[in-house]
Amino acid sequence: MNRPAPESFLPSRYSVARRRFELGPLRLELFHVSDPNTLSDSLDPLEFEEDERFPYWAELWPSGVALASHIARADGPWETDAIELGCGAGLAGVTAALRGARVLFTDFEPDALAFARANHALNLGRPGSTGLLDWRSPPEGLSAPLVLASDVLYERRFLEPFLRTLGQVVTPGGVAYVAEPGRKIAEGTVERLEREGFTRELHLEEVELGGRAHSVWIHELRREGPAFMGCDREPDGPRGGRAALSKPGPPRTCTSAESSPSARSPLRWARGRRRQSWERGPGEGALGDD
Repeated sequence: MNRPAPESFLPSRYSVARRRFELGPLRLELFHVSDPNTLSDSLDPLEFEEDERFPYWAELWPSGVALASHIARADGPWETDAIELGCGAGLAGVTAALRGARVLFTDFEPDALAFARANHALNLGRPGSTGLLDWRSPPEGLSAPLVLASDVLYERRFLEPFLRTLGQVVTPGGVAYVAEPGRKIAEGTVERLEREGFTRELHLEEVELGGRAHSVWIHELRREGPAFMGCDREPDGPRGGRAALSKPGPPRTCTSAESSPSARSPLRWARGRRRQSWERGPGEGALGDD
């Protein structure tokens, strides 16, 4: 059976470029929008007025490169179920997948998820699993022992929703990696999680992007509680993309040191929500609406 070309998952209306990254021992390629600045010309004024939607997802940000670099080089719990919040084109999530993670890419923008799906296919041979997620109304039951996020702390109105969502989706004993470039608006934000059952370790990554050097902070946030032990086996059939989100696979047993519903695989969770018709857009599971 011939696999669809990775390019087939990309929206046809974009001019797309392909970029190579050398991240420690890993080599990967990424589809991205050739000139994100041109997207502002095609913004829907009504959509922007309603929710100030701007295509930040289309930009390759230093924080995403820094988080991907950290994942590529550092020891970590990579071979587990994972969620990327605000994934954009999916650089960090794809890097984690190359290290063995089973990643659910989430974003507020359907086009971002299309790029993440395509980039997973480009580097791993199969489309990535994706779902729309609105931090202002995160659904119950979505959780993973590994959560990734990069440069998501840039608008005050999303700080509280992001922190609530992050606190909800990290399983007891799990870890989140949050990359941010030291924006003033983010000062003291992630640190608040230390009062809510998380311990924090800080790493500094130096990366080059666009001919400039950038310093990025990586917050390693570990949630207190029993560690997630994982799932007993992989689901049959292709992982990711429309197939995995629309067709429920065989049941898997996922356990933690304490038996808990929060320890379910995010990919299995997404398939279950799809069975309940949580759907918006072409082939996406809408995780943020009920």
